[in-house]
Amino acid sequence: MVKHQGITFIAVQVSKPHPPMGVAHCENDPFTYDITSKLKTKFLENYVAVYLGRTRVTLAKSGVVLELVPPLAKINNLIFGCTWVDSFGEMVLINPTTRDKAVLYFQPCSWF
Repeated sequence: MVKHQGITFIAVQVSKPHPPMGVAHCENDPFTYDITSKLKTKFLENYVAVYLGRTRVTLAKSGVVLELVPPLAKINNLIFGCTWVDSFGEMVLINPTTRDKAVLYFQPCSWF
């Protein structure tokens, strides 16, 4: 647990077997941030595909809750070369109260 300049943050690993699961909670005056991390990985060739969990942000003044489903993260060059991360695909932002939804699409990196 960390308290620093008005921000309180706590994180814990709740499951050690594969896949590891963790949760975190962060509070500040304007918002509350919760994340559930349930990693799902796929090892292929020279990279790992990582699927993360959900994130929830609650805005303090309005009480609006937003849920975020992040895009796929691909960690490249695990064995040879310089390791780098590419996030691509859909990122979905949902207001569960009103069912409003925004979808952002991230393009994967290209060689050019």
